[in-house]
Amino acid sequence: MTAPYVPQMALYRDWLKETRGLAFADFEAMRRWSVTDIDGFWQSVWDYFDLRSPTPHTAVLAERKMPGAVWFPGASVNYARQVFRHVAPAHAAGLPALIASGEDGKLSETSWPELQRQSAALALHLKAKGVRAGDRVAAYLPNIPETIIAFLATASLGAVWSVCAPDMAAPAVIDRFKQIEPKVLIACDAVTYAGKRHDRQGVIEELRRALPTVEHVILHSDVAPPATRLSSILAGQGADIDAFEPEWLPFDHPLWIVYSSGTTGLPKPILHSHGGIIVVALPLSTLHNDLGCSYHPNSFGERFHWYSSTGWIMWNCQANGLLNGTTCCIFDGSPGGTKDKPDWTTLWRFVADARATFFGAGAAFFANCTKAEIDLAAVGDLSSLRALGSTGSPLSADTQAWFNERFAALSKRNGNAAQADMWWANISGGTDFAGAFIGGNRELPQTPGIMQCRLLGCAVEAFDEQGRAVIDEVGELVCTEPLPSMPLRFWNDPGNARYLSSYFETYPDNFDGSGRGPVWRHGDWLKINPDGSCVIYGRSDATINRHGLRMGTSELYSAIEALPEVLDSMVVDLEYLGRDSYMPLFVVLREGVALDAAMKAKINQAVEAGLSRRFLPNDIFVVAEIPRTLSGKKQELPVKKLLLGHPVEKVINRDAMANPAASTGISTLPKTICSSGPAPRKRSRFGQCGLPRHGGGASAARRCSTKACVRLPPTAARIEQRNDVSRRQAMVRQHTDQPASGEILGDIPLRPDDQAVIRQRPGLYDLAVIARQHRLDPDDVRLRGGTLAGEPPQRHVFLVLAQRNALMQAQILRTRRRSPALQIGWRGAEKTFVRRKTLQAKRGILQRTDVDHDVPRTHRGTPRPIGQFELDRHLGMT
Repeated sequence: MTAPYVPQMALYRDWLKETRGLAFADFEAMRRWSVTDIDGFWQSVWDYFDLRSPTPHTAVLAERKMPGAVWFPGASVNYARQVFRHVAPAHAAGLPALIASGEDGKLSETSWPELQRQSAALALHLKAKGVRAGDRVAAYLPNIPETIIAFLATASLGAVWSVCAPDMAAPAVIDRFKQIEPKVLIACDAVTYAGKRHDRQGVIEELRRALPTVEHVILHSDVAPPATRLSSILAGQGADIDAFEPEWLPFDHPLWIVYSSGTTGLPKPILHSHGGIIVVALPLSTLHNDLGCSYHPNSFGERFHWYSSTGWIMWNCQANGLLNGTTCCIFDGSPGGTKDKPDWTTLWRFVADARATFFGAGAAFFANCTKAEIDLAAVGDLSSLRALGSTGSPLSADTQAWFNERFAALSKRNGNAAQADMWWANISGGTDFAGAFIGGNRELPQTPGIMQCRLLGCAVEAFDEQGRAVIDEVGELVCTEPLPSMPLRFWNDPGNARYLSSYFETYPDNFDGSGRGPVWRHGDWLKINPDGSCVIYGRSDATINRHGLRMGTSELYSAIEALPEVLDSMVVDLEYLGRDSYMPLFVVLREGVALDAAMKAKINQAVEAGLSRRFLPNDIFVVAEIPRTLSGKKQELPVKKLLLGHPVEKVINRDAMANPAASTGISTLPKTICSSGPAPRKRSRFGQCGLPRHGGGASAARRCSTKACVRLPPTAARIEQRNDVSRRQAMVRQHTDQPASGEILGDIPLRPDDQAVIRQRPGLYDLAVIARQHRLDPDDVRLRGGTLAGEPPQRHVFLVLAQRNALMQAQILRTRRRSPALQIGWRGAEKTFVRRKTLQAKRGILQRTDVDHDVPRTHRGTPRPIGQFELDRHLGMT
């Protein structure tokens, strides 16, 4: 099948006109309808995809709130039932359900009837072992057909599925599975990756010891006993297997548990529902990714491949293709060959052999292909390929243009007109809701490096620092209305504490005084262009702030990695209290390339040409690898904390890394970084324009046209600091003993045993680290109140802060003795932002009680009395 054929979005739009009488001037008008008439849109999804339930739903959205929205009450569904409804027509059309391959290049096919039979055989086996609805089935399996079959068998019973990739080390897997207490473990005893066979029997034994709730183990193995061998179970035959049908389940019944990346602390177990995943996955994959049903005449022969390991949410999205009857092509192994013999044509050969029509992968994969200068004409017959997809990180315009040029040339040879102007479904979403907020639309114009639109049903906005939606400005990516696939909850999360703090703390209930409920903050920088297209600038909590101008890291990577000598890169912005930012750049260079003066100049020229001189790095360091998560994302935040002096073992979870050794090289650099960072300097009274210093706003803009002097929206430091601190809560101990001096109003004294707590409690940093982080004289680093034997009260007071993933930190407040006031030591700020609070200690956690107040900076050296307080989240805590 090759395009052009009628786009799926056009089919849906015509259906709306015929069945609902709805007509729209353009896609943006249809999108606005989808997020305002929420009931009407999601009911149309139910009807358009002919979803079925033995019992009718009494409403579409019974409770319109976040979190806790109640969708389709009364309806019964099952993910596996939706998949198996395609068995008969797809098989009659001669189309397979799965096409699979590994590094050996051999293709195998699984028919639709075999997919159903094997799933039924395993489901009945699990049921015989006591698995019931709600029990957890954990899998340690690669991306092979048996994994999808095991998932469908689990879902058929109403049990809850969770999978980890076998390239993950035992501690990382245990961190995830131990939280959910699985009843059954399905695991492989070996896996092949990058040309090597890796034994996993030792990992299985560790899992058995660490997971006491596991009652039954099934092994994907050639040597396991038949009773526990997965292949033997799947080979089962019988009338009961033929007659088996998945159970009808409530719409919000749990389907699977997926996990946050786990760069620090325990990964969050995110629980999604059967119904929520079905109704969100279908419009995403079909309407926006333009994936048709393989046996439908309009999209006959559709074959969908999105490269992923089972540890990434894109594995789930790949499986979602089965919901609409699409043939899925899965690959198990390394996408880039071996370390000794890199080969970035591996996946392209699979795409050619499998006759895939849609090929998706992480943006890093496509970038690596361009670096390797692969020859698409030499990988096989790609004439069936009509669309590409990218996610995981922003895809650079250069990378997209590189492929466009080569496919345009290829189309002249193979006659596929669709490749003359290759369509890209560049999406941005996340594990959090197993979907996408930003994506593609085959009917819209496309520009390399820009995503085409916000998705139907997704009330996505870019918020400025006041929580106002902005256009053509970079802001926080938020979702203002509920989605059916938003998490039911986090597993084992009493009171939804972790869930609320992860998404709804930045914009809580009535945050803007309008009476609206909480708003979902996703953690990305987003710019929505006037035409509705979008640009993702990277994670909002890894933002670069240079000379009053803020940007995401992706733009910098695009400029640097366009150089043929640079294979990979990472940049972090190290801000200190009262100091200018210091930005080191780490690069992986091609073999034989040295980081000499000429190479540094070339990198700087690329940054200056692509961005601005303001974003020139302070220093450039060569490293062997850039630390990445298992899903391929650069670990910017952990590296940032590491370079600020935090212990490597407390900010880097090596078991959650794709390349654990990469952190070793960077971990040796903190002393170098700290010694070369900027020194404190006296703040100039004048801006670059020569006028007295001024902030943003209309008055500043009228006075000055120098962008370096005007605070560009959204402002630089405050947004990053607010979002960084939003993941922490002030934690204080209740005291009865006041320090001998007692002159400092609002001081939080520490008991004599607090020193031991800070030094010994897991996750707390000792004072030496805090001193080094803030470049304080060690003599000034003391606990307040004479807690060091014989020591008088000192000039600094410490608040112990708790990050919600169990990573503890301390923040220093500068105080002035014998003064009935407290002064925040943030030298050089135009304003000192504080929050007036009443300390409400409840289990040691401060509760927020009122709104922020901007306290204007007074005459230098004169502290402003603020009474009792909690440190505001606008301050620059690291």
